[in-house]
Amino acid sequence: MALSSTDIQRVIDVAYKLDIYTPQRPIEDFFGDVLGLNAIQRASEFPDPDPTGIGAISIGRLTLARDELLRDKGQVPAFVIYRDKTANRTFISGIAAYLSLKGLPADSPPDFLKRIEKHQSIRKELLQIDKGHKLELVAAAILSRVCHYGEATKGSGDQGIDAIGWNQLIRIEDAFLDGLATDNVIRAGHRVMVVASSKAAIGSNPGDLKVINPAHIRELVGSWLIQRSESSVWKNLGVQLLTPLQLVLVTTYRLSEESKAECQRLGVQVWSIPELVYLICRYAPPEVFPIGRRPMFSPSKFADWWGEKQLTRLKPKFA
Repeated sequence: MALSSTDIQRVIDVAYKLDIYTPQRPIEDFFGDVLGLNAIQRASEFPDPDPTGIGAISIGRLTLARDELLRDKGQVPAFVIYRDKTANRTFISGIAAYLSLKGLPADSPPDFLKRIEKHQSIRKELLQIDKGHKLELVAAAILSRVCHYGEATKGSGDQGIDAIGWNQLIRIEDAFLDGLATDNVIRAGHRVMVVASSKAAIGSNPGDLKVINPAHIRELVGSWLIQRSESSVWKNLGVQLLTPLQLVLVTTYRLSEESKAECQRLGVQVWSIPELVYLICRYAPPEVFPIGRRPMFSPSKFADWWGEKQLTRLKPKFA
């Protein structure tokens, strides 16, 4: 017998309140403990194998609740649901416990998991970046840490590009190429470019984020096409017809399920609030997360970090 909507909601409510360090548990045990199911009832609700999909339906509804929290609320859920192929079982755990078990990238800051504890404070600060063109400075600050180079753009006529970054791809010493060795020409294949367009949700209610207009995403695709043409105002940075180019949408709006799927199909990476929280936790300098008895997040140091990009904005170069 399938679990009722009331039962599922009870499980969802408990999952929302999990600590981020909650150790992993088999999903059937989590449901069973919340609902007080005995061993026979757990085996009935989560059979293995599951020919009718009764267990998958229950897990899917919990997973959907987590996805809605990410997509519609722009919040980082405290819990993660994942399938362990080796054990052939589905588990639930706190997000920090999951990341620790999975293993962090080698270049992660040593206090990365502690930083994640402040995800709500970071979200609150991001939603307050709603005056002028500040969100693009956050994007530029992140790009400058992720890439070899990252800056925000300046002035009108930027063709919808609010921040630009690049990484070295395959560089060949000028002495082995035609021309003067000191020309410092940006040659084909030297760079992979990242171009970002930002859209801050001015006055957005933290509990009910505004939805971005799908037309803005179409405009973003148009800006991608312009950068590959002779009309591009950023050719001096090395953007050519076949230059590797990654488009990024940076926004504190929420995207509808359809819009997010469209970005995925088109190859547009989205940095909405949850993604920005992750990137800030991973790449912000230590002073943004000062060490104390308890994990801390400094809004003023955060603003100082991205505010530095105001002074180095790039101007479009018209032919």
